[in-house]
Amino acid sequence: MDIILQSINEQEMGELLQPNERWEGLYLQTEAIPPVHVFERSCDLIKSGIAPIWAMPYLIIDKNSDAVVGCCGFKAEPNSGTVEVGYNVSSATRGKGIATRALKLLSAKAFDSTKVMTVEALIVSENIPSLRVMAKCGFEYVKVIPDGESAGLECWRLTKNNLLSIL
Repeated sequence: MDIILQSINEQEMGELLQPNERWEGLYLQTEAIPPVHVFERSCDLIKSGIAPIWAMPYLIIDKNSDAVVGCCGFKAEPNSGTVEVGYNVSSATRGKGIATRALKLLSAKAFDSTKVMTVEALIVSENIPSLRVMAKCGFEYVKVIPDGESAGLECWRLTKNNLLSIL
């Protein structure tokens, strides 16, 4: 599946929260749009002066079907050379390499900035498909971080050299 990442702004985020099957000529797959708290965090980041590249989500668009199949983005601006990423893909398109491709594109976007030396992701230990995505994208397991809501979050990191070796 051939995908692109499309940035959106605050107005477009509001439009995406409205119940629709289509947006801007694109079909919106069920579960492709993240939960409201993700959009709220983005708005809060923008209001605090964080640049849109680090604050706003990116739609994952299947170029062949003109469908929004997921969303990804950075959880905050880089801190000490590290930026955290997150992503979701609709259940209808899981297992097709979309998350892997999107994470590679998002990581490349991060490394285009001189502010980023490491990309980090925190994955629930029980989320085996996402752990596989981490490995396929060249991320290396670092440690488990205790989390009150699950067995723990696995911290995975990617350096620019590791990304370049798998692109």
